[in-house]
Amino acid sequence: MACTNNLTSSQTTISSSRRRTGVCGLLVGIGLTAGVVALAISLVLVASAAAAQARPARTALFTTCAPLAGLRWSVGGKSGNRYIVETQRFSCARALKLIPGLMKQQGGKNGGETLRGPVGYKCLSGNPYHNSPLALAGQCRKGDYSGPFFGWAPKVS
Repeated sequence: MACTNNLTSSQTTISSSRRRTGVCGLLVGIGLTAGVVALAISLVLVASAAAAQARPARTALFTTCAPLAGLRWSVGGKSGNRYIVETQRFSCARALKLIPGLMKQQGGKNGGETLRGPVGYKCLSGNPYHNSPLALAGQCRKGDYSGPFFGWAPKVS
């Protein structure tokens, strides 16, 4: 990055009293050389790239599967039978096969009920919809939050 004076000879006398603006004006104004400027900029870029890699985007963590047609739900004056399904390190095809059986189980009046899911997974019902006793929303997870996961909920749109 080179900071140069891009003024023509006729502009030089008019703008000599003007303060330089922008990054170049600031850096030249405080007397930094091009080498120091280049080093500072490269360090900022490296730090930015490292920070971006440290916090992966949500889309990298979860996969949104094809919508699932299932049991009828009703919430907030809207109703339907389509469900959003998301997975993390779990096959969409397998989740779409397992969820219909899970949503037919008793979800409890307040949700949070344990469901009978795949071996090794802890499955819980989500919030109840329109006083339905069924698990119209829920999730199954193996291990901690970085482990395989799949979840479903009514697609209210």
